[in-house]
Amino acid sequence: MAGSTNYAGVILGSLFNIQVGLGLGIVVMLGTLVLCWSIAWQDVQLSTRAMLILEFAAVGLILILAGGYFLHTGHVADPVQAAATGMSSQGLRMALVLALFSFVGFESATALGDEAKNPLQAIPKSVLYSVLAVGVFFTLMAYVLVLAFRGAGLPLDKATSPLVDLANIAGLPKLGLPLAIGAMVGQFACALASINAAARVMYSMAHHGFFHRSAVKVHQTHATPHVAVTVSAVAVGIMPLALLLHRTAVMDIFGYLGSVATFGFLMSYVLVSVAAPIYLRGRGELKLTGILTSFIALVLLAIPIIGSVYPVPDAPYNYLPYVFLVLIAAGAVRVFVVGRVRVSL
Repeated sequence: MAGSTNYAGVILGSLFNIQVGLGLGIVVMLGTLVLCWSIAWQDVQLSTRAMLILEFAAVGLILILAGGYFLHTGHVADPVQAAATGMSSQGLRMALVLALFSFVGFESATALGDEAKNPLQAIPKSVLYSVLAVGVFFTLMAYVLVLAFRGAGLPLDKATSPLVDLANIAGLPKLGLPLAIGAMVGQFACALASINAAARVMYSMAHHGFFHRSAVKVHQTHATPHVAVTVSAVAVGIMPLALLLHRTAVMDIFGYLGSVATFGFLMSYVLVSVAAPIYLRGRGELKLTGILTSFIALVLLAIPIIGSVYPVPDAPYNYLPYVFLVLIAAGAVRVFVVGRVRVSL
């Protein structure tokens, strides 16, 4: 939502020379939230197809831009990146936190098992293809952006609309506006995907008593868990809107909440990596490849986990791990309470 609001500001500034202040920012963010809720509430097939079409359009524009940059500048090889010049272990650890935040969601299709036509085939394929396609795309665009911004006069980490800046560097300024629109749509699609996935998880957990029983209701017409969708949309909107009302810059909102979210994903991935061999052993299907895969995953996950807390980052990022621990503690208390209630019943 914060990313979508940021690019909406870029678009409004480009078209109408309008600066998005607090009031307009709230309107844009609320509009994004309501539209996401409306699509998710009506039809999961509509929302997933809408996301697919929007993201393919955005990715297509970005790939055209990358090709345009190579043709315009003639720069393809980058020995500086190939030699990892200037890279430090601290920088790598910190960067991996944001990189993982950008990459998470590849497994979102797993939340749609009850609604997929052929889940045992479609969902594993979608997860695998997402990892491969998105991984190649991210690697390519990271390479292009680092190459293009070297010597551009604006550090890449200070750019609020790097794709628009890249269009100017590539001599394709007319692509700037479509790219900003594509980036805004991409951020919107991510918000929609988050609401969809969260609602399905809430729907499943409600069956086990972790949420109110109303969250298991399914809409008679649209066949969506509409109560869970509504609660998820509200939960998604509270913190970004609160921080925006506190006059926090939208890209800072993106960074702060993205970091906390990344801790959650990292913890989930760690737990899955530990549980997978145990689960496979219980089924009599554990092999050496499964053990090695889990071990390698745990080693790689340890890099951003350690990098997020050591060396201690600047405020407020140094407080965010503790915010996450408080949230985890609250969840643990809820699990304990629900477990005690079940035992007493």
